[in-house]
Formats: sequence, structure tokens, C-alpha cells
Amino acid sequence: MHTIDVIGKFPEATPSKVSKELMVTLGTVTTSLNNLERKGYIERIRSDQDRRVVYLHLTKKGRLLHRLHKRFHKAMVERIIDGMSPEEKKVMGRGLTNLYQFLEDLK
Repeated sequence: MHTIDVIGKFPEATPSKVSKELMVTLGTVTTSLNNLERKGYIERIRSDQDRRVVYLHLTKKGRLLHRLHKRFHKAMVERIIDGMSPEEKKVMGRGLTNLYQFLEDLK
């Protein structure tokens, strides 16, 4: 699902970009892409300018799964903050921003 999420976020996703975003090896991504392609969620398209470059695109089935996953995350966040005061939401937001920055610094 995280692989589909990365491909959905980047219009010109490549296996290397997915590998970097997920912080996994290119071999791990290749295995995941093979499975997703076999199941009909993604397609690989070679660049016209450089045949070595492969772009990844979600199929209709993949875009649907991506939207459902985003909807799931939105519902999850809404459930977490349900009943929180504005101050509690602010503190949680600050903590999540710090966590996000920490994870970004690992890349």
C-alpha cells in the first residue's frame, strides 16, 4: 500500500524515487512492483527520451485503491482528534510535525 501511495503522490514516479521515499532497497521495490503490476494496480511505461528510464503509473484500479487509502487515513485522523480541545490538537500537530521532520532527516 505504501508503494501505491508513493506512486500516487508523484506524477513521474520511478522505481528509484519509490525506493528513496520508502527507504528500502531497489530490489525490494522491484519485487513489490512486480506484484502490483501482476495484480493490475500499476503499469510501467518506458521514457521516449531515454529507454532506460521507467515511469510508474497507477491503473484505474490502482487510483481507486489510492483514493480509498487516503480516505482511510483521513477518517483515522478525524477519529484520533475527535473530542480534543484546540490546544490538544495544536500540541499533537506540533508533535507530528517533529516526527515528520525526524523521518525526513533520515532520508
